[in-house]
Amino acid sequence: MIAVELPDGRVVEFPDGTSRDDMRAAMNKLAMRERVAAAKSGTLQMEPAAVDRQAGIDMAAEQNMRDPGAGRAMLAGATRGATFGFGDEILGGMDAVVSAGSDILNGNLSGMGGRMADRYSSFRDIVRDEYENASFARPKTTMGAEIVGGAIPALGGAGLAVKAGTSLPMRAGLGAAAGAGEGSLYGFGTGEGGAGNRLAEAGKMAVIGAAGGAAAPLAIAGLGAAKNAVVNPVMSALNIPSDLNASKAIQKMLARAGMSADDAQRAITQAADEGQDVFRLADALGPTGQRGLAGIARQPSDDARREIADFLTQRQGGQADRLTGFVANALEAPDTAAARVAALTKARGDAAGVAYDAARTGAAPVDVRGALDVIDDRLGPMSGMGVTGDGIDKTLSTFRNRLAAPDTKLPNGASAVELSDFDRVLKVKQDLGDEIGAAVRAGRNNEARELMKLQAALDQSLEGASPAYRSANDEFAKASRVIDAVDQGKAAVSGRVRADDTAASWAKMTPEQQRAFRAGYADPVIARIENAAEGVNKARPLSSGKTGADMGTLAVDPELIRRQIARENTMFETGNAALGGSKTADNLADAKDMGALSQSPIWNLISGNWGAAGRQVMDRAASAATGSNPATRELIARALLSQNPNVAVAPAAKRAAMLEGPRQAIEAMIRSGTLRGAQ
Repeated sequence: MIAVELPDGRVVEFPDGTSRDDMRAAMNKLAMRERVAAAKSGTLQMEPAAVDRQAGIDMAAEQNMRDPGAGRAMLAGATRGATFGFGDEILGGMDAVVSAGSDILNGNLSGMGGRMADRYSSFRDIVRDEYENASFARPKTTMGAEIVGGAIPALGGAGLAVKAGTSLPMRAGLGAAAGAGEGSLYGFGTGEGGAGNRLAEAGKMAVIGAAGGAAAPLAIAGLGAAKNAVVNPVMSALNIPSDLNASKAIQKMLARAGMSADDAQRAITQAADEGQDVFRLADALGPTGQRGLAGIARQPSDDARREIADFLTQRQGGQADRLTGFVANALEAPDTAAARVAALTKARGDAAGVAYDAARTGAAPVDVRGALDVIDDRLGPMSGMGVTGDGIDKTLSTFRNRLAAPDTKLPNGASAVELSDFDRVLKVKQDLGDEIGAAVRAGRNNEARELMKLQAALDQSLEGASPAYRSANDEFAKASRVIDAVDQGKAAVSGRVRADDTAASWAKMTPEQQRAFRAGYADPVIARIENAAEGVNKARPLSSGKTGADMGTLAVDPELIRRQIARENTMFETGNAALGGSKTADNLADAKDMGALSQSPIWNLISGNWGAAGRQVMDRAASAATGSNPATRELIARALLSQNPNVAVAPAAKRAAMLEGPRQAIEAMIRSGTLRGAQ
């Protein structure tokens, strides 16, 4: 038996005497069946139509899997080399054009566009399969023919138009340097006579080699321009999407933005990790990506425009929810300010009940005379006569009557019964605290100060009756200061409170007070986000100097919330750039759909507007030359709205890598041919 190891490590056995061609055909048939089965089962990600198509391609390839012979292998390699890897596209385009001409001559115009697209794809795939079969069966012959085939057009292509590029002068310079080195060695080796003659010949050939080395990249660039002139108009006319052209467009945008695909990928990944998975490549590219997306979005009647608009509109609709979540997390405020106050108040009451119960145990009678003196100092001779002055006096009189009620048993209330029960005095003091809070919230600060004098006197009386009261009262006051911090946080949002004052107050607070302050601050900020009008940038107020400074002081992770807010601003700018002129784009689309002539070159010619007509013709010609069409623009739009920059640039990178080896070999051959021709 003959044992053959497959690339995945499996071993296949064949009977002795089996030819290499039969073994090769059997192994390729097995690979084809496994690939189709994997695609249909979902293991290999392919569209159903692509599965069937691939199966047909593989079956056709299987029939021709035997050795094609040296002649066909050389032809396949030379064709690929002569077209620098673009033979499949060029021949596919030419076949599509020929078929269209035949249809026109025969008057078969119905559905011609669809037939051209099918002919393009079919013939392109046939050429690709032929090359792959040849390179598998006769790799050395095919590669050799490919290199030789690449040298032929390159040698004769010096006169072709050269497409200017950033890297082309550099490649020409490097080619000149390499050619000079090769020339000097060539001249020294082929020179005759002594060392002097050889060195002179080396110098002369170095100059010639440098010229040939510099010309080689220019000739190759010229062939690329010629390829584009053949393939791109066909693809544009047939609206065939070009993943290569789309990928090159994304590469250019990355270069303009000063980023690599990896840089953009890191920015997008970080955004997703920080709760913004709607942050896309167009956002990461900044103004460059925004302009690119806007250019596509404003093309009339493009499916890409609708896809962009749908995504950006939906994303903006979710901005409020994202921002409220970011603020709540940054300020540790999952609840509202009212809910936080209610929870803190209940906790204070529960703790106070336990503490004051302990203070009541063994408490002596309370002496309230000191508290009554505080009231009488304010009321003066009207004390006990039922006469009141302003609102403060009225409130104090109410509390005095509760502390020292008139003795109805004596004539004319000649004396009063002073309150001494600990629990009853404590209740008066607690009610007094509620009154103080109401006065503070209402802005009645004078009243609050007068009532706080009475509160201090009652605390002293209660402490005299029960030593445990002081500890209970301290805990109650501590809890009250935490509750008050919620209101302080709400007040700090106001423009009347400066960021420096907020930072100073924050530094003096306990950790418990700071948490309550955050809840109070978050409440009006979140309310402002929730109540903002639809379509406005809800992140902008959070970027103001004061709010930004406050967030830097109060946030658990200031840098995180700053990045999140900055991204929301960027995403809004992206949407505004792309959709800001959507009305104009809609009008253009409507005009086109209705068959209006006002946007056509013909109409401008008839109207005498020759300049506009010329510009329109040139624009359309440029679009055709570059392969720009709605289908390709849709690919670019999807790339800009994707989270995978590396995937977007992969086709261009793959094509560049594929061409690099043959390019270097061809340039070397050009330089060598130049040297031999100079002899």
